[in-house]
Amino acid sequence: MAKTAVIKGLAATFLVALTAAPAWAAPTVAQMLAFKPKFDDVQLSTPAADEFAGCEVKLVSGAKQGSSGWMLLDSKKQPVRKFFDSNGDKQIDMWSYYKDGVEVYREVDSNFDQTPDQFRWMGTAGMKWGVDVNQDGKIDSWRMISAEEAGQEAFTALMTNDFARLKALFITDGDMQALKFSQAESDRITKALASAEARFKATREKLLAYTKATVVRVEIGAPGVWPADEALAPQDVFKVVGRTILFQHDKDKIDILHLPEMVQVGLAWRLVGSPTTEPDNPQPGNGGNTTPESPKMRELLAQLLKLDESAAEFTNPKNPKAVQYYKARIALVQQIIQEGKDTHSPAQHETWVKQILDGLSQAAVAGDEAMMSQLAAYAAQYEKQAPNSPVTPYAAYRKLWASYANKLSDQKAGPKVQDEYNDQLAKFVTAYPKSEDAADACQQLAMQAEFNGKDEEAKRWYQQIAANFGESHLAPLAKGCIRRLDSVGQPFELSAGLLGVPGKTYDIAQSKGKFVVAYYWASSCTACIGDFARLKKILADNTNLELVCINLDDAENIGAQTVRKDQIPGIHVFQAGKEGQTGLRSPLAMHYGVFGMPSLFLVGPDGKVVSRTVQVGDLEETIKKAAK
Repeated sequence: MAKTAVIKGLAATFLVALTAAPAWAAPTVAQMLAFKPKFDDVQLSTPAADEFAGCEVKLVSGAKQGSSGWMLLDSKKQPVRKFFDSNGDKQIDMWSYYKDGVEVYREVDSNFDQTPDQFRWMGTAGMKWGVDVNQDGKIDSWRMISAEEAGQEAFTALMTNDFARLKALFITDGDMQALKFSQAESDRITKALASAEARFKATREKLLAYTKATVVRVEIGAPGVWPADEALAPQDVFKVVGRTILFQHDKDKIDILHLPEMVQVGLAWRLVGSPTTEPDNPQPGNGGNTTPESPKMRELLAQLLKLDESAAEFTNPKNPKAVQYYKARIALVQQIIQEGKDTHSPAQHETWVKQILDGLSQAAVAGDEAMMSQLAAYAAQYEKQAPNSPVTPYAAYRKLWASYANKLSDQKAGPKVQDEYNDQLAKFVTAYPKSEDAADACQQLAMQAEFNGKDEEAKRWYQQIAANFGESHLAPLAKGCIRRLDSVGQPFELSAGLLGVPGKTYDIAQSKGKFVVAYYWASSCTACIGDFARLKKILADNTNLELVCINLDDAENIGAQTVRKDQIPGIHVFQAGKEGQTGLRSPLAMHYGVFGMPSLFLVGPDGKVVSRTVQVGDLEETIKKAAK
């Protein structure tokens, strides 16, 4: 049955329910589960028939007047499905699907004609956002899609012989105009796209020998930047070139497809052509790898893939089997480097060498002294022979970390070990201020300074991250830490949605005139349990005190369930990022650089921060002093 038919077939049930909303009008569990996503490449939580009795279909309301819908909860009270009328016209226009209580897929009817035209993958399912312009059930363009997801889509298009699906990934004339490509670059890309369908058919013919094939891995790696240049564009352009798709087919072999060049346009990666069984000839300046992988290389990559599948069991780095795994992996990577010495680009060679260094570092941390010696030898070799190579600081940092980790594992290790490590980190940042690990080194130095009460020193390290590593995920955290360190005497900033209450928000201005305890917590934080018991008593003794709890759980339903179960007092808020970031990566944690829990702020009746370091045990005394 077509998706549209299913929607219209169940519409009457939902419309009656949304209009009258008595308990008996709610759709059944089976009716909710009768809805299926248009695309099946996402894992969902779906209760079995014998679990229906423990499920609940719940009426939910939205922020906009008249908006409402139905939420299906499983026996653990975690969301499974939500079908919602967002504009109050008594028509369902949003279909949400969940995995382990987290929304992972959503279909949206943006023009309110009862047919979904936008499809979004989110949370643990990825970041794809596709649009069906003509509403024929196929995605015509992508608003958001990562390079890895674009590679997977391209492979699926080939295996299903769907050129239109591949074409939806292509860079468009509008994209090239937005990027302000030169005429020569636009002509080059237009020419490549003109031959895409013929190349698609040729590749498809070669894949017909496989009745079954699945993606193992899309080998994307880090994208490259092409600086602003008159020959290309007046602004930096980000590309991925010379990358591959590893796939396993019904002959139980790993094979390779070569991806075309990809260009980043906003939050989407666009393809410049069709995948092929052989790589393209190089284009001037595109930096692509042009030599096909040899049968020997393919075999080595397959062995590496199989070896990596066994690594999941090594949760303890001191596990003797872990050392064996790292040694075997290093040996394989060394063979790959040797096999590709005449074909790999400098960037590919660098990537493989870094994998050796990672393996040596992990094995050294696991206690293998020979691996530590090899790591030191690599670091010394690169420092002497290639001081300007990106590998040189990479090797130095892993040697530094492995040495520190081994010393720290010694039960007799004292403060001197940490002091020596801090000194070495500072020297590393001085020697390699723009290296990819310098931001992490600065972060460690800043946190150590904070723990030792050296706030000004901490701020200097955080400022270095913000100034030199604006694209790093550590930059917003560093800016938040600076804001926190400077927060005393400044207005406290907090505005977020109420935990577990869709459409409702809280703003710190609502509590003006009272002391406010802003308490950052998560369900997994055992120290919070005792704090909440003490806070409950403090609230009872202080009528001019408000408790606002900022929940940093990985999913909103987890925190909401804990609040209900443990009857935690206070106002509770939660906010995920635009790309689904939660926990310590959420906007609420990042804003003040909260990197541990519990964390507290005491805010005065004037809305300004009284203390950013107060503990629950000292709270009442601090309030008394501030009230004088």
